[in-house]
Amino acid sequence: TFTAPVPWEADRFYSQPGMAGHDLSLNTWPIGTGPYMLTQNLPNRRLVLERNPNFHGEPYPCEGAPGDRERGLLADCGKPTPFIDRIVFSLEKEAVPLGGKFIQGYYDIPQADRGDYGVAMRVAAGDSADKARLYREHGIRLPSSVAMTEMYMGFNWLDPVVGRGDTPEQAQKNRKLRLAISIAFDWEEHVAVFENGQAQVAYGPLPPGVLGYEPPPAGYDPQVYDLVDGKPVRKSLAVARRLLAEAGYPDGRSSKTGQPLVLFYDSAAGTGGDAQFDWMRRQLARIGIQLDLRATDYNRFQDKMQSGAAQLFSWGWVADYPDAENFLFLLYGPNGKVKHGGENAANYENPEFDKLFEQMKYLDDGPQKARLAQRMVAIVQHDAPWMFGYFPLSGGAYQQWVGNAKPTDMVRNTLQYMKIDTALPVERVPESNRPVWWPLALLALAGLLPVALAWRTSQRRDAQAPPPGAAAN
Repeated sequence: TFTAPVPWEADRFYSQPGMAGHDLSLNTWPIGTGPYMLTQNLPNRRLVLERNPNFHGEPYPCEGAPGDRERGLLADCGKPTPFIDRIVFSLEKEAVPLGGKFIQGYYDIPQADRGDYGVAMRVAAGDSADKARLYREHGIRLPSSVAMTEMYMGFNWLDPVVGRGDTPEQAQKNRKLRLAISIAFDWEEHVAVFENGQAQVAYGPLPPGVLGYEPPPAGYDPQVYDLVDGKPVRKSLAVARRLLAEAGYPDGRSSKTGQPLVLFYDSAAGTGGDAQFDWMRRQLARIGIQLDLRATDYNRFQDKMQSGAAQLFSWGWVADYPDAENFLFLLYGPNGKVKHGGENAANYENPEFDKLFEQMKYLDDGPQKARLAQRMVAIVQHDAPWMFGYFPLSGGAYQQWVGNAKPTDMVRNTLQYMKIDTALPVERVPESNRPVWWPLALLALAGLLPVALAWRTSQRRDAQAPPPGAAAN
């Protein structure tokens, strides 16, 4: 999605005088070589895509992630795409009518290329049995997949307390301090509370789906977790306290000065709420460490990161492409933020890691590249420059008649692969939206009641009135 070929003739055509004034540009009438072409563009109302008769053609994929074949996602292997002739985008100004129309079946999908709507519906179904039953009755499918995004908490490698250390002895003490903190931070609880369970706890810097990632038990972090019955279980707080004492801070106090250990967490305003910060403080308080929050505006936060003034910080990364290099370069020494202005926000440096990265980054996918990536993951697990945090989930929401639908934040041309069982919505949408007549009957009765009361009152008044021509006494 970074670049796309555009014919120079189109650029020259739209550059003619008067074109922009009439809203004629590549923004409103794009020209390309994809499976669909834009045939109607009503701003803030509707967009219509139709099959491109000149599309060069692409076959449906024959390979996928584990489980795709079992879910029928590879049944159309080799067939020419696209499968849908016409796609209509209606722009809804508010979320409530969008959700209502989707549940009723008037929309096949609520969003084309984002996963937040599906995640929100999964959370709603988990919180409410009525919502879950409603989605189930309407046949709405809410699959999810792990996004190519990582949220982590970093230690500044240049900091004298939590960083690399000036001597081999201090380096070992600082490493044990980082591990004690990593054990104390219960990321499983964080995912359950603050992410509504819609995330996967990370054991390293590589997300599922990237070559080099190993699922547990092989890929667990042995520095922070133990294997119990083949499953990773976070080490106990007793282990964290022992590591803290070995780092020179028994019970959270310096063995030299007796002063309490106070760490500083730097945050940009708006990147966390009071409840989340209180939770973070409680995590470290369990092993006797005090955490002081230093929140600033984003510009000041950026200055701190670029100058190396931050101590602990939270950061995230959304992959540009699903390759190990695009995650591991975040820990590559020559990418350090302070020294080189790169994306290595922790300023981590390890000569062995850097050498392996330089070997790995130009390799094609294969066993050798996977082995190098796994070795690099083991190195950063040992050194602990990050608390690896979690990978958010990407969620999809689809009607039961939408085929080949899978949520993903990497593939943006998913409409090319989707298909529609056109007979099913004709049958199911009327069933799901049968008219309810009893409110009309109740309304009619409510309207007739005053008329009946008025008629009865009139009759009673007529019965009490004297006959015409009678003389009054």
